[in-house]
Amino acid sequence: MHNSLRTFVRVDRDLLAEQHEVDEMDLSDPRRIATLPARLPAADLVFSWFASLHSFFPAVSAAGLRKPVVSIVGAYDAANVPEIGFGHMGHPWKRYVVRAICGASRLLIANSDYAVETIRRNVRPQAPIRRIYHGFRFADGPVPAEREPLALSVGEVRHVNLLRKGHEVFTRAAALLPEVRFVLAGPILDGSGEYLRGIAPPNLELRGSIPAAELEDLYRRASVYVQPSVHESFGMAVAEAMGWGALPVVSRQGALPEVAGSHGIYLDEQSPESVAAGIRAGLGLGSQERDAAAAWVRERFPLQARRQGLQGALREAVGREG
Repeated sequence: MHNSLRTFVRVDRDLLAEQHEVDEMDLSDPRRIATLPARLPAADLVFSWFASLHSFFPAVSAAGLRKPVVSIVGAYDAANVPEIGFGHMGHPWKRYVVRAICGASRLLIANSDYAVETIRRNVRPQAPIRRIYHGFRFADGPVPAEREPLALSVGEVRHVNLLRKGHEVFTRAAALLPEVRFVLAGPILDGSGEYLRGIAPPNLELRGSIPAAELEDLYRRASVYVQPSVHESFGMAVAEAMGWGALPVVSRQGALPEVAGSHGIYLDEQSPESVAAGIRAGLGLGSQERDAAAAWVRERFPLQARRQGLQGALREAVGREG
């Protein structure tokens, strides 16, 4: 069950469906919860993406029927970042919803070591936590050598991400590098898109939601991928961009050092000047550094490792081998 069929949810769902019959419960429309009493008795296991209001009744009801619950946790649900008002664990009552779901779960899955520590610190669950990194279908062969002076950032354009993902400092950094093309791609979900257009210099493009093939083309052509986040439980676009040879210009926050490793160009602070300096550094690097960055993420985050991790988690949760 989930409340948004994002790319990583679709990937996980398809991996589970390779070996199991999957009854997908999309609770983006909360009225679908009315179908739970008819569906839950047939389930051997309940698998949930994120501990939030949409998963409360399914998880608690399944536990009441003594059915195993596996919950992916560790993003907004487990976070508490008061300086940007981010995370359920800083909310006066949603924190108890998260803890109830984790309490009903037989096993929790986190997507990074950072997320594991966040869950332990903020949620303090009794259930074991397994770290299973996201997995990707990376292209075979060398990464494209020819690169444009292009700085790319990807993410949902909404108010909280102006600071959380650094969209505002990325936009303002463009004014300091007029010779570089800046692209911010991702669905525009509120008035923050108009705000960014109002402060953007001519060399920044706000692309909105784009097809996967167009995003892949940007990854192939970008010299650097920029994510100056305040909080990040993984950083999927960072890994995807690195897999195509874009060099990561990132903060040291959250799980970004786990993803970028020694190949990251790390920012001293979340400021336009720091972002511009990081982009300059990335533009000065060549094909050797790009190949090394791509090799790092391809070896560290293969789809097969995610597949094996999820299937192992299900076997652990039901308490049998196979």
